[in-house]
Amino acid sequence: LILEPILTSQCSLITRDYVITYFDQILYINIIAYNEQKISFTNFSSLNIDCKIKSKEYLADLNINNHQLEIIPKHKSGKILLHCIIDKLEQQLEIEFMKNIQIINSIKLIYINESLSPLEIYGGSGYFQFQINELSINPLIDLLINNNNSRLIYIKPLNYGRTNLIIIDQCLPLLMKTLDIIISDIDQLKIFGRSRLELNTTSLIYVQAIDIDGNLFNLTNIYHLINIIIEQTLKPNILFIEYESKSNLDYQTLAYRIHTLDIGRTNIKFYALNIKSNIIEFEVYEKLRIYPKELNILPLSTIQLMIIGGSQILGTTIEWSTNNTDIVDIEINNIFKTKTIGHAIIHAKSTGYDPLLGKVKKIVIFVLSVDVLK
Repeated sequence: LILEPILTSQCSLITRDYVITYFDQILYINIIAYNEQKISFTNFSSLNIDCKIKSKEYLADLNINNHQLEIIPKHKSGKILLHCIIDKLEQQLEIEFMKNIQIINSIKLIYINESLSPLEIYGGSGYFQFQINELSINPLIDLLINNNNSRLIYIKPLNYGRTNLIIIDQCLPLLMKTLDIIISDIDQLKIFGRSRLELNTTSLIYVQAIDIDGNLFNLTNIYHLINIIIEQTLKPNILFIEYESKSNLDYQTLAYRIHTLDIGRTNIKFYALNIKSNIIEFEVYEKLRIYPKELNILPLSTIQLMIIGGSQILGTTIEWSTNNTDIVDIEINNIFKTKTIGHAIIHAKSTGYDPLLGKVKKIVIFVLSVDVLK
């Protein structure tokens, strides 16, 4: 008993017991049975055919049509085991469904001075063929194939320009991927992140390197080549900044940890290869405090609360509110007027352009009558 898949191409990965196929196309398998004289059966109507699919997930359906099987995949990658029994003879075939070739980005930007830029390939059989579609006279790249891992290749930049790399699956030729490759220099650095920090706290700032067309470089590959320098305008420095690789947003966005040292304002600028980043103004401020935290007071009195700390940058304000306007009402900003006996809570919220502002402070007001004079 033999299970013979009908394939459109030859592949060295395929054996008698294992076959790879598309995850979105029907696979036809011929059932070939021989008698003791090695004569194949042409009529299977007299034979009891029992075939089943075994798998952890629901990956495919099975149709039996006389001496031919139809494996109908459910558009999912993974493996199944086809097990067939005909008149006490058993045979099985492992079938693996392959998803399309995938690359993290359709455009790969390579820094001209990078020695070797890695490219990881996902999906497909792993048995690939590569074609370079050069758009210029001089070759722009050279490929180094990893013999131990076919899904990892290295691209060596040779000249500035743009080219295409076509990846073809030799086992499943309908699986094909085209990668646009650009060899360029860094045109600008971009930094962004939280720029308002409370003293004795930390935060992250992020850095990206961009070419003249706005494409992002893989900074994790070239970090050691471009020698990033950080400059603060205020001396002595009120911030301590260090690279923190574990907090990188992705391979294009590096993370730097900011530690506050003192109160004040300073401008931050990053340099790499004599290329300057945009400038961000940082403010380190004292923790926002409102005094008094609790107050006993008579009706029809005016209260002015004391504000200490908080951000002083233009556009940052304190929003005041009360949970009971029958007891205490807002006059203006931090000035309140009591009305009648009871208790109320006043909230002070710091708001502004920084999304991480918004801390709320609470003051409890008790409005009392005079019971005894001494």
